[in-house]
Amino acid sequence: MRSQSIGTSEQYWRDRYGLPPRSEERMPPASRSTRRHWRISPRRPARSAGAMHLLDAVASKRGFVLKLGFAALAAIWIAVGGLFLARLELNSAQGASAPGTFDVDQEGGLARLFVSRSHDALLSDNAAANEAALIALRGYILTGSEGFRTEWQRNVALFDASQGAIVKSSRGWTDGRQLLQLTDFRRTSEELLAEERVIAGIVGTPNRFPGLRLYDEEVSPAFDEALRLCDLMLQSIMTSNWPDSASSVDALARLRGDLRTMRAGLALYLHSRATTMPIEVEAAYESFQGADGILSALRIKARPEDQAKYDRLSALLQSTDKQLQQILALKRTARWDYADYAFRQKVMPLSEKISTTLGDWRNGS
Repeated sequence: MRSQSIGTSEQYWRDRYGLPPRSEERMPPASRSTRRHWRISPRRPARSAGAMHLLDAVASKRGFVLKLGFAALAAIWIAVGGLFLARLELNSAQGASAPGTFDVDQEGGLARLFVSRSHDALLSDNAAANEAALIALRGYILTGSEGFRTEWQRNVALFDASQGAIVKSSRGWTDGRQLLQLTDFRRTSEELLAEERVIAGIVGTPNRFPGLRLYDEEVSPAFDEALRLCDLMLQSIMTSNWPDSASSVDALARLRGDLRTMRAGLALYLHSRATTMPIEVEAAYESFQGADGILSALRIKARPEDQAKYDRLSALLQSTDKQLQQILALKRTARWDYADYAFRQKVMPLSEKISTTLGDWRNGS
């Protein structure tokens, strides 16, 4: 069954590429007379021991020859199969006539696909690869799918190879304006590919959202430390004999509540696509910004060994407020998602510039 399926597959590819059928090399079946020759007839007298030994030797030798023949046939099959596959690959490359239909050679042989292409065909190839890479990169930004990333890499390779073929074909150009455009075209292409690689490199990483990274790495830990300090100072106030300690506990407890509201609400807000902060989080933030005056009044009443905690908490809240102002301002702009921003503001204009140049060349040819 295995050999039958291989033969069927081979014949399919031979028919598809117009190759002649392979002649079957089968050993002819043994004739009836030959089989009768080795049969020991019961009517004949029994052979002697020497004759039987000679007969066994001949039979063993015949089996060895048959095995050797099969081994040689298998070697021929493998060699012919390798040549056949190589010819199929060559025919596939020669038969490709449009971008997206040929296989990318990862070992640097991609340029040969454009060797026999005409000038107009090369311009169309480059334009199609540019557009396909743009679409695949956009898909990767929106979904994070590795399939889009692979498709983008493939079309970038086609774009680069077809551009190299255009540069080689430009050796016969006589229009000085086109030659100047070619220099700008190559520089724009390098900038485009550099920007696309930056975007592809940050998708799926914290670098895609710089403001969110700052919040996760700096602000969120600061909130945790500030809440810890609030707990310690509340315990200190409640165990001391402060005058009007109830109001002091109430002020510090409100500050702790604002910190908890901000820590939970900001995490959800910054990880969402919303551009407006929730009302309760905004109210907590406004109260939080007045915490420095509260802490200064409480520090005067605190025991000397607790005053350092108030100083630490006050400095921590001030630095956190500065970082939050930067983060919230960035959240309201298109730069929050830097991958999307760079695609719209950098990649698309460069790609459009390349398309315009290719269109001018096609119209002028």
